[in-house]
Amino acid sequence: GGLYAGAQTVTITNSDFTSNTAATNGGAIALTNGSGAAVLHLVARVLFNGNVATAGLGGALAINTGGPNIPVQIVSSTFYSNQAGGG
Repeated sequence: GGLYAGAQTVTITNSDFTSNTAATNGGAIALTNGSGAAVLHLVARVLFNGNVATAGLGGALAINTGGPNIPVQIVSSTFYSNQAGGG
């Protein structure tokens, strides 16, 4: 994938994630942390186009905190033609 992060706050603005591939989750972006601490605060003015999670979830974006739900704010972003083999 294009970005993998764990146990940290992530802010992504004015970006383009195109034609990224991940073998499992998050073709463009995967955030994960078994302790429940991964946080994605903001995605603004981002294009997700043609990203693929081959055998996982979230063709464009996958968030797995292993804990409670976390706030995600997606503003003025475009998701187009992303695919996930696992759903």
